[in-house]
Amino acid sequence: MLAGCLEEFDLESKKWTIPAERMKARRAHRVPLSNRSLEIVRRAAELSDGGRFLFPSIRLHRPWSENAFLSVLKRMGCHHATGHGFRTSFRTWAGEMQPQTGWQTAEMSLAHVVKGKTAAAYFRTDLLDLRRGLMDLWAEFATKRPEQFGQIVAFSA
Repeated sequence: MLAGCLEEFDLESKKWTIPAERMKARRAHRVPLSNRSLEIVRRAAELSDGGRFLFPSIRLHRPWSENAFLSVLKRMGCHHATGHGFRTSFRTWAGEMQPQTGWQTAEMSLAHVVKGKTAAAYFRTDLLDLRRGLMDLWAEFATKRPEQFGQIVAFSA
């Protein structure tokens, strides 16, 4: 399920809490929202049909599916984009930011579980505040226009 229910968003504290039953690891996941994300959530809520989903499907009482999202990307000309591709792009970018943000911050941003019983027993935070800073940096990076990156060289496969 791609989109959350409106009640999962706390706009005042700038976070989205995805319930455990919708998460792969079956643990609730708190997502810090960047200012740009807040703008999108607020605008989507204004445009919503008054139902419970932020991005409702044309099918009654259902959210957008991942396929609907991918269909929009294809219409935009992004024929090779995938949901995991977005996650990969974020993780690669965050890896380059590691000296500032730390490996665990990037992993927690993707809701990855700490491996190993001992490490997991001692790691009892979701690093929300650190991830909030990372999400703000990601939003700044991800919303740049191509000309803001300088010279881009295309590589062919």
